[in-house]
Amino acid sequence: MHVSPELIWSFINFFFFVAVLGKFFWRPVMELLDRRREEIEANLAAAERAREEAARSEAEYRQRLAAAQREAQSILERATQLAEEERQQRLEAARREAEQLLERARATIEREKEQAIAALRREVADLTLLATERVLGRALDAEDQRRLVAEAVEEVANLR
Repeated sequence: MHVSPELIWSFINFFFFVAVLGKFFWRPVMELLDRRREEIEANLAAAERAREEAARSEAEYRQRLAAAQREAQSILERATQLAEEERQQRLEAARREAEQLLERARATIEREKEQAIAALRREVADLTLLATERVLGRALDAEDQRRLVAEAVEEVANLR
């Protein structure tokens, strides 16, 4: 087997070319690829941290939302309770006022009844005196008037 010198020179040139490429091209390309890989890994780690932070933020948001909903429900319940208490107080005040009005009306009715009875007694007494004076044909003295008025009032009272 005979090896031609051109073939040997081709191998030498090839290995020299590969060595030069390795020295000036391969290492920079590999360094570039390593830097790119590290950058991608850093970006992936940052994305994972951002995802975890977003998950924490979402959980915190949900907790705050739940707390706000509980607080809103508590406020609503308290407002409802206060409104019911206010309603009860107003009803009680209205009931008391109605009772007072009714009591005043009863007192007024009783007072007017007493006044009417007193007026009626005076009228009966006056009519009795007038009728007695006409029947007797003379004026009655004070003692007779008192006695006749008392008898007439007693009779009217017994009629009730």
